[in-house]
Amino acid sequence: MPRYSFRSLQITHLRRIMTPFALAFLLVSSLTIGFTVKTAHASGFIGPKHYYMAIGNSISFGYQPDLNWADGYTTDWANQMQQRDSGLEYDNLACPGETTTTFLNGGCPYWYIRKYFYTGSQMSAALTYLSQHAGQVSPVSLDIGANDLLPCYSNGSINTSCGNSALNTVRTNLPIIVSKIKNALHGTGDFFLMNYYDPYQNAAPSTLTWVNQLNSIIAQVGQQYGVPVVDVASIYHTSSYPNGGNPAICNWTWYCSIFSDIHPNSNGYTAIAGGFESLSGY
Repeated sequence: MPRYSFRSLQITHLRRIMTPFALAFLLVSSLTIGFTVKTAHASGFIGPKHYYMAIGNSISFGYQPDLNWADGYTTDWANQMQQRDSGLEYDNLACPGETTTTFLNGGCPYWYIRKYFYTGSQMSAALTYLSQHAGQVSPVSLDIGANDLLPCYSNGSINTSCGNSALNTVRTNLPIIVSKIKNALHGTGDFFLMNYYDPYQNAAPSTLTWVNQLNSIIAQVGQQYGVPVVDVASIYHTSSYPNGGNPAICNWTWYCSIFSDIHPNSNGYTAIAGGFESLSGY
């Protein structure tokens, strides 16, 4: 399927694209489908196959406010895998601004800048991709849930009723998303989730409680379905600075820049990619 991106869009129009607050167990197998046979990976995971599918929101997309959309963690991880297997293909279905609800039902606000073309929901597109490349996809990475909570942030705090509603929505939707992707893999590929750092923890330390709750939900769903979770919160030392002052926020995001943007910068994305590489052992 064709892929495209629109780099000419204005920075000011995209600075509010959400997210940052966003996997793989599965049976070991060997499979030949017109390409090199892949054996069990030393880490206990299946290991990379012919296709890597990235799904999720703007973190998976690799959004940066300077319009450098080529240095996301999924791109970094794909490049690392391609150093060992130049035949590995990487497709990024992520949509900036995606929530767990729009992931399931469609309606992503920034669908027109997706790197991989599809119509309808990302859930439907991911399942179609796995069906079209049955047995050939590994790994799959997913980050989702941050955009459910982000709109609840205003004036230095999370609105309580909005935050509780957002977390309940993630509790309902995330198991559906994870179970559908895992079932569609049929045990033939590795699947990884990730949790989130808190971009507001220096400016508004009270938000950390909410991000920790979101990460707890992600951990519970990962455990329930046997899907490993990359601990981005720890990579960003989120819990080490509960009262603010976390240097990673300025060093690894755009929050302290002229953009005041919560997304990772290139160094931050590299750090996240390192978490996927370390957990997977790829």
